[in-house]
Amino acid sequence: MYHEKDILEKHILEKNDVFADICRLVVPGMEHARAEEFESETTRDFFVNSDSISEVERDIVKRWIKENKLIYIFGIENQTQKDATISLKIMNYNSIMYQPFLSRKQKPVPVITFVLYFGIEKAWDQARSIHEILDIPKELKRFIPDFRAEVIDLGALSNEMIDSLKSDLKEIARFIKTVRNGENQFNTSKKLDHFALVGRLLSILTSKKITMETWEKLQERGEEKMEHVINLLTKEDSERYLQQGIELGREEGRAEGIELGSEQERYTIQNMMTWLKDHHREDLLFKIFDYKDLEELKTLVLENKI
Repeated sequence: MYHEKDILEKHILEKNDVFADICRLVVPGMEHARAEEFESETTRDFFVNSDSISEVERDIVKRWIKENKLIYIFGIENQTQKDATISLKIMNYNSIMYQPFLSRKQKPVPVITFVLYFGIEKAWDQARSIHEILDIPKELKRFIPDFRAEVIDLGALSNEMIDSLKSDLKEIARFIKTVRNGENQFNTSKKLDHFALVGRLLSILTSKKITMETWEKLQERGEEKMEHVINLLTKEDSERYLQQGIELGREEGRAEGIELGSEQERYTIQNMMTWLKDHHREDLLFKIFDYKDLEELKTLVLENKI
């Protein structure tokens, strides 16, 4: 599943509208960059050392071309796991991308690489620069140039920065930040341009077993808003809690009545579970089956009697 997550992140980031969004967010002077100004570049580079040829493959590389002139070369590396050596890797990637300019004796253009961190549980807390990972005596630091990786932690972006995004990256970043902060209120009805990709990625990030086929079927039906993603993720949670409750009932000898007799009963239980989660009372999920009147349970919760 980790491999699929990596592929999904790449597929989303390689979309020009998403790529341009990232550049507009962090690169001064690119506030008005347009998606059509970016061209994909090969992600594989070769370099020769003393006795062999080596290959380096990057996640995404694009060239920013404005008025038929190459301005910058951008690279993006996606990360879900934190990596303390990321600065060394990015420095190596960038240096290899300068090699074609040197071999052709051309003036190089700036190479800029971002690391997009999709971690949903914790913020990036690993080293971002070479000096942070090397034990360098103070008197020698000036002889060892530092290199800093530009890590964009999606879950740590300010609300203002997230609101400035125009692509599906806005909803991805908002979702990661909300989940990481332990919140469960998602108020959005924005239509997604890459609905199935976003839905499948967020389901994997949250360990939900919702297939790509399911997301594609929703997309075919025109259900392409972020609220449809949230609804399906929440429904999957409710189904899981419901099954756990049924199993718990069997263990405690309360099977009668727990095997729900109708689809309506199942729907009611699922809604109640969602309501409890929204009110931060997950501790009561398995007690739903003790209450015949779910409205009574709501009243007890709201009056802080349980």
